[in-house]
Amino acid sequence: MRTSKVVVSLLGAGLLLGGCSKAERGDLFSSKNGLLKISAEVSSRYPDLVATPAASIYLKQNGRKVEFRFSNTIGNAGPGHLQIRAVPRGSKTSASQEIMDDAGQLVQSRMVGEFTYHPTHQHTHLDSVCNYELRQGSPTGPIVRQAEKVSFCMTDTIPYGTGGVVRRYADCQPNLQGISSGWADVYGSEVPEQDLDVAGLAPGEYYLLIILDPNRKFIESNTSNNTSWIRVYLDPANLRVNRLGASSEVPSEITGDGRFWRPFWRRGGE
Repeated sequence: MRTSKVVVSLLGAGLLLGGCSKAERGDLFSSKNGLLKISAEVSSRYPDLVATPAASIYLKQNGRKVEFRFSNTIGNAGPGHLQIRAVPRGSKTSASQEIMDDAGQLVQSRMVGEFTYHPTHQHTHLDSVCNYELRQGSPTGPIVRQAEKVSFCMTDTIPYGTGGVVRRYADCQPNLQGISSGWADVYGSEVPEQDLDVAGLAPGEYYLLIILDPNRKFIESNTSNNTSWIRVYLDPANLRVNRLGASSEVPSEITGDGRFWRPFWRRGGE
């Protein structure tokens, strides 16, 4: 559930089938004009990942750095779960997204990256989940700060929408991670590296973008909601930040706004 700016190489995103006989595969797929099409029955089990606007924003002086800190919430509004399983491959561990049917049988899978153990956070991360970009003047303005290929250890943190009945991924595991349908994974603004260094930027209006799955590795039903932004006034020299607007307004219980999630590696009163 925590973030890290570890950048690792990606595997190819070829479509794979697992757990299906040839007859079953014929039921799942149809060919027309030489194109492989996924049946509606399978696609109805896809997750729909949503990048909600950044929340809990503040500026923090850290030596020469001025950290622009913010929380990030990834929701799953789809009927299916985002399930990622570790697949050992020699000295590396690949990450495979799995689409399951109602009986728990695998009907579709795709390699979506690699799992990397993060010693500081003491758990395993999936690479290349999000990009963070700070743009000047507009959501398409020049990029002045960015963190590319931010990786996450995904869990069900809070309910999202009205569908969060079963919490399947309560803990960050090295072999199986995900976000259940109707749940969201929240990355608090106090988590290490959940920030952009804005030292030296001139006071003015900026847009903070969260771009979910920038390399389009995940199987999901909708990618139109994979980018969100907030408009802010930043004055790094005076540690001042004001939120002026957002790409969408969502309830604070979804964004985690105002909540500072205690990092799991802090024990007791540490």
